[in-house]
Amino acid sequence: MEREKIMEKGLSTTLAHVIDEHSRQQAHWLADPLLKEEGGQAWIYLSLWGIFLAVLIVIVGGMVWPVDQRVVATGSVVVQGDIRAVQLFEGGHIASVLVSTGQLVESGQALLVMDSAKDQLELKKLKSHHERLLQQEKVYRTLLTGQLIGGFENPKEQAAMDAEMRIYYDQAKERYLAKLVPIKQQIATLSSTLQEEQVRLNELQVKKTKLQEAFEAKQVLLQKGYITRQQLNSAQQDLSEVALLFVQAEENILAGKKDLANIRLQFQQIKEEAKSQWTQQLTQVVTQQTKAVEHIEQVDQRIRQKVVKSPIRGVVQAIRNTQDSPVTAGGIVAEVVPLNQSLAVEVKVNMETMNTLQIGQEVRVAIDAFSVNNVDAVAGVVKSLINRNYVNEEGSSYQKAIIELATDFVGNQETRNKILPGMTVQASIQIGQQPLLSYLFNPLWQHRKQHKDV
Repeated sequence: MEREKIMEKGLSTTLAHVIDEHSRQQAHWLADPLLKEEGGQAWIYLSLWGIFLAVLIVIVGGMVWPVDQRVVATGSVVVQGDIRAVQLFEGGHIASVLVSTGQLVESGQALLVMDSAKDQLELKKLKSHHERLLQQEKVYRTLLTGQLIGGFENPKEQAAMDAEMRIYYDQAKERYLAKLVPIKQQIATLSSTLQEEQVRLNELQVKKTKLQEAFEAKQVLLQKGYITRQQLNSAQQDLSEVALLFVQAEENILAGKKDLANIRLQFQQIKEEAKSQWTQQLTQVVTQQTKAVEHIEQVDQRIRQKVVKSPIRGVVQAIRNTQDSPVTAGGIVAEVVPLNQSLAVEVKVNMETMNTLQIGQEVRVAIDAFSVNNVDAVAGVVKSLINRNYVNEEGSSYQKAIIELATDFVGNQETRNKILPGMTVQASIQIGQQPLLSYLFNPLWQHRKQHKDV
């Protein structure tokens, strides 16, 4: 430092000597015409003294006039406070990234989409299976409520069925009618036989009545001696034969009615068994539907979780993965910063510059997205210094300084030009003051020193 001051002083003295010598030459050049034209030396001396005083004022002013000494560092806007990490429940591959770092997102907005091809295929199969179960439900409800339960088909019910539903319906119908139709035929045959027996019984009843009346009349005639005993016995024999046929007919009818009742009971049992079976199958189908719906909801939920959404309204601080990259279960894929968090600037400085920094130094921060010069810069102060060595992509070491911003916007309107996390900045940090001449000639000195070292 002492050496630099001595060099600056020597440089200033040399510069003053050069300027004085140059001024004398200029004065001599200007004085020749004056001597020739006016023939006096007063004006010459006056001009020389004026030039000398002006140069002296410039030199002295440059040595004592202070200017701010600043260093420039690059960095980005970071958040101070909580950062919401977006975490995956299940692992997988990222299909697409929908946002970028620094982007403003709303609560529930999609950040990225995970690959869901396997789940989509499973969901398609589950929905197909559920649709099949719905068709089966329609079949069993049609069987239970339609006319088929009585052994008759309803064309209207069949017309309302689609091809797949009709297959189930036909299969159930064939199994049911295979048991029911023969019994219906037995009932029809037995009912017809009973009707015939009833007609014959009625005829025997009429014939029996007539023979009974004729027998009673012959008994009267026998008492009066108009007919013989043999004639009365013949009439009695005819009446007995008809009476026997009448009893047989009654027995046949009773037996037939009993058989018909048994067959009808069997018919009813088959219908009840079919209804019970269909009801049981319907219950099973409905239960399977419930399970299928639950499974569909689970897979659908997994697919919805494949669309990773922002939990809050804020700014994307980081996207940790790229498209097609694998992510394990529980892995963090993104970070979102709430908008109500205070902002700071994190800049990179070399170790030589870090030695000149102090907490509380004033800073002018130019936001690259808004500022084109320091006029649009935001005021700030150095809040903390991180004395830890980092290495960039080029292998150079650096340290970090944290700068607290006075506002979270650029310009005069608070609602516009909002400063967001991730924005790049240029920070001009005031590290002290230096004379104007030192400020002007220091770059030349540094350049000369670098070439000398080389």
